[in-house]
Amino acid sequence: MSDRREGSTKLRNIGRENLAEPPSVERIDALPPLGDRSFAFDLSGLSIGFEGLDADLRESAARRFAAYLRDPDSLSSPLRVEVRADPAEHYIEPERGGPEGYYRLRIVDERDRLRLVTYSMAAWIDLAASRARVSFARSVFDPRERALENFCRVAVAFIALRRGGFFLHGASIERGGRAFIFFGKSASGKSTLAKLNTEGRVVSDDLTLVLPDPTGLLHVAGSPFRGTYEGGAPVTGLFPLAGIFRLTQDTRTFVERRPRVQTMAEVVANLPFVNESLGLHPELFDRLDRALATVPILFLHFRKEPGFWPVVDAALAGG
Repeated sequence: MSDRREGSTKLRNIGRENLAEPPSVERIDALPPLGDRSFAFDLSGLSIGFEGLDADLRESAARRFAAYLRDPDSLSSPLRVEVRADPAEHYIEPERGGPEGYYRLRIVDERDRLRLVTYSMAAWIDLAASRARVSFARSVFDPRERALENFCRVAVAFIALRRGGFFLHGASIERGGRAFIFFGKSASGKSTLAKLNTEGRVVSDDLTLVLPDPTGLLHVAGSPFRGTYEGGAPVTGLFPLAGIFRLTQDTRTFVERRPRVQTMAEVVANLPFVNESLGLHPELFDRLDRALATVPILFLHFRKEPGFWPVVDAALAGG
């Protein structure tokens, strides 16, 4: 599942079936700190600060999040995370030689608190109190820097949803000061389209963070959560969301309009980590539905050539 960049993961499949229960809050709380280092990052107001890392994990995390690093003391309301060391070998038995791209992660949603577990990492997150603890077992099957990033992805997904935004399994491109999202499941063409793009800057080819401004207008936020795309420097800042396009690879390029109930269903199906929890939080689904009410959500059929922008522009100009 890892790509060529240290600490990065390309989300393909998250398996939750037949997984062990995440460790209890009490068990994680009783563990000693992993180290005495700290680091923090900020994604246009969504920030996470870590304490208790060892030197190696702090160094690898700082490299991975370099464009988004902040002084922990400068953040006004971050998710504050304490890192612990567990003497256990692992939490989930590794599937050595298993299917490529298969990553086992279980999330237990307890309303205001989440518990999660993967091969060598377990955590709890208190969303109401903006506090969390994460523990690492001794196994190196799942490198700590990768597990830490997956913890960040889960946390960002739930925090964004509670703030009226979302974390979408989609590529995003900033062009002319506005952002465009192209989403879909694996093999729909997100990375392909990002590589075909000849205009603007690719924010991500895999996972896109969307946050509202104080008026409720949605913006794409620069973030480090790319997949395999390595072109250009990491993008920071906020860009108004112009439109969202569900990708389908085809023999010609055109835009298709479908009923809103279907487009919303497609969006929800491509919200990693949180989509199974929306049934427990109907108020969050309603908030998401309201936030997207004025954003065009269209189906983009495209062929593998860099001529999709005129079709996108014409579709958005048509209302």
